Amino acid sequence: MEDPTLTPMTPLDNLVSDDTLQMMKAALPYLPPRQAQMLAVLAKFQELKNTLSLHPSESDSFRAMSTSSSRDDASLLNDLKTYGGEKGKQMVNNVQQMKDMFQLISLMQSSTFSDKEDKE
Repeated sequence: MEDPTLTPMTPLDNLVSDDTLQMMKAALPYLPPRQAQMLAVLAKFQELKNTLSLHPSESDSFRAMSTSSSRDDASLLNDLKTYGGEKGKQMVNNVQQMKDMFQLISLMQSSTFSDKEDKE
């Protein structure tokens, strides 16, 4: 059973990381600081190496990743909330509120403009 408090991995992380790398990272707190640092660098280096091997021209990995979810603003903001922690969620909520406010202002302006045209 998965822990609901854990942040899920992003699609990119799923592409460049594997169970072995995740196990290496999970072992870090149990190692002496110097060994943990070296293992962390090794894990991140392997992720970087895996990322660099994903050439968009040679692979459809990035294209598949980008088409797996819809590309609208609401989906983007919801995905950002998933990975942002509490502070990130609040920031995304603020962005959503500003976006909604601008849409409302735009709607009110277009309604006022069309009312003026109807009177003429």
